[in-house]
Amino acid sequence: MKAQDLVHRKARTCFGDTSLAEAAAIMLEHDIGILPVLESMTGKLCGVITDRDVAMGGLTQGLPLENIPVRHCCSRNVHFCRPDEDLGALLLKMRMYGLRRLPVVGLDEHIHGIVTLDDIASAALALEGLPGELLKKDLAETYGAISRQHVKA
Repeated sequence: MKAQDLVHRKARTCFGDTSLAEAAAIMLEHDIGILPVLESMTGKLCGVITDRDVAMGGLTQGLPLENIPVRHCCSRNVHFCRPDEDLGALLLKMRMYGLRRLPVVGLDEHIHGIVTLDDIASAALALEGLPGELLKKDLAETYGAISRQHVKA
């Protein structure tokens, strides 16, 4: 199974000059926690903003969310996968970087979608026999690794 097989819906996106209020509204409307940030001139991926980034940006900047552009709070060091990457490669990236979601980006640097741990878990539940059991084990190890990275001593 490849990343492109796990992308089931169009990725919602925003631009660097989108306000945090607009970004939050998009996330709320579509029940998502991440938005790829695109360059306004090319449409290429240049960052991501999460619901946590919106909350922390609003809290720390002391301005109304309508007055804070996404570019001030988004992550620019984006880890992503290619559409033809297999599940093992996706889970490895997620473990290495502590990610629950990975943008799927084509060679043209345009966004194809996002693969989440939930998407992978659904795929694992649908697989029968040994492949499904191996994926469930790999998935559990990934969840554990990510959780350990986010625990503060």
